[in-house]
Amino acid sequence: MADEQTPRLHAEIVQGISKAGNRYECIEVLLDGMSIGRIFPSKLEMAMIKQTLGI
Repeated sequence: MADEQTPRLHAEIVQGISKAGNRYECIEVLLDGMSIGRIFPSKLEMAMIKQTLGI
């Protein structure tokens, strides 16, 4: 069991619309609930990630 001081790393699949009006999907990485970056895999990579996760 991790103690209360151990940071928690978490990732979520996020869907959005860019400023140009294009739909996109990415992986948002969070540390203790604060966004620290986004990863933009290709459509094929994202499909494989979702298949692996059963989404």
